[in-house]
Amino acid sequence: MQRIHRVRVTALGAAVATATVGLSALAPTVTSGDSGELALAAATWGVAHPPGYPLWVLVAHVFVRAFGVVGFEPAAATGVLSLTCAALATGALAALLVLLGVRPLVALAAALLLGLSRPVMASATVTEVYTAAALMAVGLVALSRRGLTPALAWASATAVVAHPVFVPALAAPAWLAWRDRRAGWARPGGARRAAALAGAFALGLSPVL
Repeated sequence: MQRIHRVRVTALGAAVATATVGLSALAPTVTSGDSGELALAAATWGVAHPPGYPLWVLVAHVFVRAFGVVGFEPAAATGVLSLTCAALATGALAALLVLLGVRPLVALAAALLLGLSRPVMASATVTEVYTAAALMAVGLVALSRRGLTPALAWASATAVVAHPVFVPALAAPAWLAWRDRRAGWARPGGARRAAALAGAFALGLSPVL
């Protein structure tokens, strides 16, 4: 119980610190780069520049609708999404480090080196897709520790949909599947497990539709 408490406190501290710093610099409107295009795609449920970022657009559309109720313009709402992803990524990294045996204060400091770094803050305070990619990266590492599961299959496909940089990440579940093949998919429940993995992977790709 104490370990779980340390994990939660460290993760919460990292996430709150990242969100607090980011809020002070959050852009209230369109900025340079892809900000305007991405905000427009999110607001209209459209398609951004290739590869289109379908998963990001779907989630960002929810933020645009939700924060639009209180007067946020689309670019401001999608900026909140960027900051939310940055805070969650930082918190998840801190939690993962504690679970791996790192001391809470060291884990907190290491996570904040990521969350408060200039590249992350530059993307966390505007409309961009990179903090969502950072969150997916931490999630993939965490799920990989449990071996090949439907959750990892879903997350791998979802990550590729989120950003093409994750295409090489498919090597991890592919290697785990090959390892399981050596152990024998023919063992009891093997076919059912294979079907569950394939279904989870297909579900992860569904935002492309």
